[in-house]
Amino acid sequence: MSMTYLKTSTKPKQRKNNSSKINMEFRLLSLLLVVLLVFPSIIFADNGSTTSYFKKVNSFEDGGVYLIIGESSQGTGNKYALVNNNSTNSSYLNADSITITGDSVPASDVSGSMRWTAEIDNQLVYLSNNGGYLRRVSGSENLNAGGTSMDAGTNGWNFSSEDKLYVYSSGSKKSYYLNYRSGNSKYFNVLESPNSKISFYKLFEGDPGTEDEAIGSIEVSGIVAPVAGTTPGDTAIVSGHASLDYVSWSPANNSFDYDTAYTVDVVLKPDPSYKFTAATNGTVNGNTATTSLNANGTLKVSYTFAKTGPPTGDFYKRVNSFEEG
Repeated sequence: MSMTYLKTSTKPKQRKNNSSKINMEFRLLSLLLVVLLVFPSIIFADNGSTTSYFKKVNSFEDGGVYLIIGESSQGTGNKYALVNNNSTNSSYLNADSITITGDSVPASDVSGSMRWTAEIDNQLVYLSNNGGYLRRVSGSENLNAGGTSMDAGTNGWNFSSEDKLYVYSSGSKKSYYLNYRSGNSKYFNVLESPNSKISFYKLFEGDPGTEDEAIGSIEVSGIVAPVAGTTPGDTAIVSGHASLDYVSWSPANNSFDYDTAYTVDVVLKPDPSYKFTAATNGTVNGNTATTSLNANGTLKVSYTFAKTGPPTGDFYKRVNSFEEG
């Protein structure tokens, strides 16, 4: 009987060598670490997303979206947003509490019924929400967003430096002010003598914590050149990210004199998220002007016009001394 034997090798098994694989993995990890440290933007690329917020401003811009805020006349206590809703009182518009940190509000905290779009016409601002204009109801304290067209006497609003928003009725010769009414039932109405402060916040894109953008140049136009016998103007048109604060003239006269060179000083305020610097330059009516940065962040743009014309014929002119004869 024959038998078959299975021959087993006496040669020891060899383990697979993994050292080359480990070295390769180590090199890849090292390369990835270098990329993360030196070029983080490659891995953590900006996806282009932005945040938006409402920030307090002091003027309206055509097409801008605004949050209207009411508070006590002392400026103390909670702040309330004007809402296109009359569930509290059918004759007025609701006042919803809102938290404001510093001078801005995250857009995510502002509902659609709080967002009012501005239209500027003949220096009046018309505020609309959901297709209706914010308006006072003639002959009453009532307020709603039922205006279907621009009407200066009911929904053409003015803003004063005393934190008041009002419409002027040429018929009754009176101003009617938007008013925040505090108490158990809080709402907005209109009164001839308001007892609240009104402010407004404009919608911006970006991060409110980022540094303001520097304004490189600014253009001022619409300044009427001095003509003897006429009254100095106090208005101007500003092109750029700024608004007019005030206009002054030197020498200061109720009317322009003959044969005199006058300098106009136009003081401008930067828009929110923008700032003037010592390097900001400007023009007046297309002419190169001098600029100076004020301590409060405003910019003075100055330009000296040519002398007014001399008088013709006999005339009297003010002097500061007598002359014999």
